[in-house]
Amino acid sequence: MKKGVNLIIKSIRQVPTQRDAYEFILDFQTLDLKYIGLPEAPKKVKQHKMLIGITGTLAAMWNNRGLDGNGMEKTLLELARRRIVEKIREGTLTNREEYQLATSNSPADPPFETSLINVRPGYEEEIVIQPEDTQNRLTVGTQITDILDNINAIFYEQHKELLFRPREFRAPLELIRSANNREEFVYRIAALGNVIDGLNKEVLQKVINEKDENYTSIILLGKYLIQKEAEGKTITKTLQDILKIRKAYPIHSDSIGGVVQAHRDLGIEYPISDYNSTWEKLLQEFKACCNEIMKTIVKNSITTKKG
Repeated sequence: MKKGVNLIIKSIRQVPTQRDAYEFILDFQTLDLKYIGLPEAPKKVKQHKMLIGITGTLAAMWNNRGLDGNGMEKTLLELARRRIVEKIREGTLTNREEYQLATSNSPADPPFETSLINVRPGYEEEIVIQPEDTQNRLTVGTQITDILDNINAIFYEQHKELLFRPREFRAPLELIRSANNREEFVYRIAALGNVIDGLNKEVLQKVINEKDENYTSIILLGKYLIQKEAEGKTITKTLQDILKIRKAYPIHSDSIGGVVQAHRDLGIEYPISDYNSTWEKLLQEFKACCNEIMKTIVKNSITTKKG
């Protein structure tokens, strides 16, 4: 018997919001495939809602680049469908979901040819779950999110502030997802960049007593690690290279300074042909950085307690 879920899109409607954004409520339902055709099926159907938000800035960008008429609603439906399918396969789908789109986690151009989208109220899809296909990728991402949680917990214990403060709380969750094509890679690398951008510049300035406002949060992190006798320069270079690659997808071109060299320094092919293996490589590089940061913070915590 196939393991999976039957998905039915029921409706989508726009709802009022007080912020500069457009928000929609998507109603959908799921049913475990094992109940299909059985008399208990109606009682096993699960009802779900997803709040889909798109910032006014991103919506304007998409509209200015050819998305008009009902194209926005169709695009949001397709993006929501993909997010739902991902969460079903991960086993993380809940009754109430939220999906916020902004320039920080979305492409600058409309991602689809809307005439080819067939998702609409009444759409039905059978989603087969094959955990073994994604287990290795999910493990790396899960390990990273666990390490980030531990880094923040210990750093907060020392300094009463978090070291990583991603602008979007969903960003770390994107790290557990695969990148099977260019579009998915764009979302994942944007999320990884969001996590790195979330380094707490203010607390790093305070901890290392640095008054120069021109230093970036990554440079300050490097200085902090060097003060703690860790390999700060290597970590700084790796994080900077990841951000350079992020800048190339999708808003900027590969001609932006250092992009090609960043690929080479991280051991990534250029141009990218296998987005999945590239994403896994980037996760491994970021995980190595997080491990070194974690060891340094733990060591400093032990030193502080002894003192």
